[in-house]
Amino acid sequence: MKAILGSQDVSDIVEQGLSALPDGATEEQKAAHKENKMKDCKSMVCVDEAHLQKISTATSSQEAWKILERCNIGAEQLKR
Repeated sequence: MKAILGSQDVSDIVEQGLSALPDGATEEQKAAHKENKMKDCKSMVCVDEAHLQKISTATSSQEAWKILERCNIGAEQLKR
């Protein structure tokens, strides 16, 4: 999953979250926020159908990532 998010250039938004646009933001800040918001939405599309149901209530990619992390706790032990 990390590889997919990295290849889509959205991993930073997933890890750090989408910050709020400050009041009185400059045009540059607005443009950057819009781009980051698109990245946030783009990262939610990278999820397969099996995991999509788990994150359907998430409002951001960071929240979705945390849900997926909680759902997959112990998965490393199963692999071994």
